[in-house]
Amino acid sequence: MERSLGEDLTRQRSRSTRVIENVASIGSVLAIILVFHNFVSAYLCFFGAQCTPDAQQITTYRVLAVITPLLVLVAIGSALYNRRRWRLVWHGLVAVTAVAALVLFAVPYIRWSDTLPQVNNFENGEQCYTGGTGFCQGG
Repeated sequence: MERSLGEDLTRQRSRSTRVIENVASIGSVLAIILVFHNFVSAYLCFFGAQCTPDAQQITTYRVLAVITPLLVLVAIGSALYNRRRWRLVWHGLVAVTAVAALVLFAVPYIRWSDTLPQVNNFENGEQCYTGGTGFCQGG
C-alpha cells in the first residue's frame, strides 16, 4: 500500500512540531536554571561584602526574561497543535515556574518595599541619612 502525499506531509509536519515542542520545553527548563544561576552569581557574597550586579549580569537577565517566555509559548503552542493534553500540564507547570523564577530571581533585585533611607538636608548642603550615629543623628 502506498501512502498519499497528504498523509506523508501530515506525518512529517506532526513530527517536526513534536521536535520543536521538545526543544522548546528543554530550552525553557534550561533558561529557568540559567536565570537562577545568574541571580546567584550576581548576589552571592561572603564575609559581609556588598554585592551589586554588573552590566553583563543585568543584560543576561534581560535576554533570559525575553527568551524564557517565548520558549514556553512555543512549547505550549506546539502541544496544542499536536493535541497532546498531558504535555500541556507539563508546559503549564513550566510556565508557572518560569514566571516565578523571573520575578524572584530578577537582576537587579526587585524591591517589594520602599527601603530607601530618609534624607535630611542641612543648611550647609550636607545630607544625613536616617539610621546611623555620629554627627548626623540617624546617619
